Amino acid sequence: MQQWDLQTLFNRGMLEDAIVREELLKDIESGKTLTIYQGFDPTSPNLHIGHLLGLRVLRWFQLHGHRVILLIGDFTGRIGDPSDRPEARKRLTHQQVLDNATTYREQFSRIFDLDGENPAEVRMNGDWLDQITLAQFSDIMDKFTVQQLLERSMFQERLDKNEALYLNEMIYPVLQAYDSVAMEVDAELGASDQLFNMMRGRDLVRSYLGKPKHVLTTPLLPGLDGRKMSKTYGNTVDLTEKPVSMFFKLTLVNDSALPSFMRVLTDSTEDEIQAVEELMTSEKNLVGERVAFAHKIVSLLHSADSANDAREEFQRVISEGELPSNIPTLTVPNDSISAEGVNLVNMIATSDLVESKSDVRRIIQQGGVSINGSVVEDPRAHIELTSLSGALLKIGKRGYLRITSTEQ
Repeated sequence: MQQWDLQTLFNRGMLEDAIVREELLKDIESGKTLTIYQGFDPTSPNLHIGHLLGLRVLRWFQLHGHRVILLIGDFTGRIGDPSDRPEARKRLTHQQVLDNATTYREQFSRIFDLDGENPAEVRMNGDWLDQITLAQFSDIMDKFTVQQLLERSMFQERLDKNEALYLNEMIYPVLQAYDSVAMEVDAELGASDQLFNMMRGRDLVRSYLGKPKHVLTTPLLPGLDGRKMSKTYGNTVDLTEKPVSMFFKLTLVNDSALPSFMRVLTDSTEDEIQAVEELMTSEKNLVGERVAFAHKIVSLLHSADSANDAREEFQRVISEGELPSNIPTLTVPNDSISAEGVNLVNMIATSDLVESKSDVRRIIQQGGVSINGSVVEDPRAHIELTSLSGALLKIGKRGYLRITSTEQ
């Protein structure tokens, strides 16, 4: 990736757009060092594969000598970004947000150099947003109009439906905009659904700092199964996943989505990607290519040795027969979830592959049930819900199921 130029990021689909692209390319080509950031509200403890695209773009900027800031929204995370939300988010306490952010630095370290000559900086926006006085906030709000903030389609939809629209949701873009001013950045990166928020930051940088701010957008990735990426569907992969679990989940990517995933999430050459696209016209199941993709991602986020071990485990599990390309799903029923975790017998008993709970217990006792290649030995076992979402469940020779979670 270090050998690529900025245009390559656009050509591969890693960058969707930039405002204004010509000005950005001119700054890059002139050798100017840019300060660029992306914000992450810690509404969950784990970043996932959907964030990996943006992180890779930021890594490109770091490799080319630019200053990268990874901003944790410990203040904005308490409100929750209303982007594309038809209803208000559940409010989180400051402690909940801080707890969620505990492992973010370690997750960032898998992609970035956090030490050395040009380290990526990890910052918290509570450092300045918690300190703003009412007078300062009034001055910031004076730079916006109500009409500007009501431009958001989801706000209009709620108003049309006579549904609640809270003031803190309306000022979220203002708070995010002030992050750009507080850090005096030259550019902000975010997914395409963040464009409205990032443009408000561009407005505020112009007002306070008297300079333009580049706005760069990345596309929204689909989930591994082609649907919207969501923990509810179990079609994403947390960056904190253990190597074997991560490997198994990544091999579930739809064949049709594989080329685009290779382009934006790996350093695969265009020849390698085109070879996969050509195979799609003749092969019914690109399991070998999906295994190669999984190996690259696990190598990036863990190590080559971990990826090799995970590949061996995967091949051992499917040695009895090729993994089917279309794996049925099994949704975790709410009544199987307790403080101890998910009751596996109760969950598996809802599958069409078994006859009853006693049938499930018998298969487990015979060593016929495994999750991501690990045999379940205790019929009384409970497993954390977050560990199950997207996992590959094997029930003897009856078949495979992909577990999906009802968790949001």
